[in-house]
Amino acid sequence: MPGEKLSAGEARIVGLYAAAKKRVLGELTRMAISSYNESMAQETRKKVDAIVSALNAAVVREGARAVRSAYRGRVAATAVRAEILGFEEARKGSPGLSESLARLRQYLLEANATIRRSVDNFLAAFRIAAGAASRIQEFDDVERDLYIAEVGEAAAVAVASSWSRRRLTSMLMEKIYKLVEAGDFIVINGRNYDIAKYAKMVVRTEFRKAQTAAARDTCARYECDLVEWSRHANACELCRPHEGRVFSLSGKDPIYPPLSGNEPPLHPNCGHSILATSREAIGARGEEALA
Repeated sequence: MPGEKLSAGEARIVGLYAAAKKRVLGELTRMAISSYNESMAQETRKKVDAIVSALNAAVVREGARAVRSAYRGRVAATAVRAEILGFEEARKGSPGLSESLARLRQYLLEANATIRRSVDNFLAAFRIAAGAASRIQEFDDVERDLYIAEVGEAAAVAVASSWSRRRLTSMLMEKIYKLVEAGDFIVINGRNYDIAKYAKMVVRTEFRKAQTAAARDTCARYECDLVEWSRHANACELCRPHEGRVFSLSGKDPIYPPLSGNEPPLHPNCGHSILATSREAIGARGEEALA
């Protein structure tokens, strides 16, 4: 759930991203159109590279530790529930853990790579703005359309109004700084995300997937085939039809449908989980479980 409190592991990872965002912003906001040069841009890029490299190492380490903790915690809870239901452990194994570790690592490192590309875009904006500002008095009719295309509306207004270099520089800097300060450096499928907010969404969703894998793996160890979707207040339209429904892990139950394709989380920040159950437990509640 979006308002759910972060676990200690999730909070550590989100904190790493928040710190990285602050450092990247610090490097970019030191840039200025009036004093822009390529060596300054390259130095900024190197510093951002170092920030992202350090972030990569830290999130891989913390992500692995946090996912293991989330997985093992759910294994322990599911084992207790299975034993209360009367199941006995029949075999060992935790295949879902390695998948969860690999997936979180992949998502975070892919996202981190886009930070570098976003910074390159900001530096390009500085470069174009500096070039336009330095040549505003030299514009002629032939160059007008070219520079409007390069720096957009700001240059168009500046040329039409015969602005001074100082005024154009000020406007361009304000526009670029607004983009920079938003901190939307991560780009996934064409959409920009704030670094820390994206990290929070990913780790919460992936931790939930790890917990689902842990419950599934533990049920398999106890040969418990039936699981029930959890319920919580304010479930979304996507999850509401699944709440309280019973599914079969093997997909071979004559009454209950396969869990495959119905595992929580169904969406980012989903707060649902699966719980081990049995026909006896369903009957003891005096209610008919939803198939």
